[in-house]
Amino acid sequence: MTPSTATSRRRLRAASARPEDIARVIATPLSDDGGWITAQDIEVSGGCAL
Repeated sequence: MTPSTATSRRRLRAASARPEDIARVIATPLSDDGGWITAQDIEVSGGCAL
């Protein structure tokens, strides 16, 4: 395994979301705090893209 592959795998593991993390993302636009959020695609990826 090359150093870059090992680093990438560590980042993927570190970015794993818990169900509570996803629930907060879903709940925010539905709450009063999300009143100005309209017509958005919200990516919940922890900053990782494959």
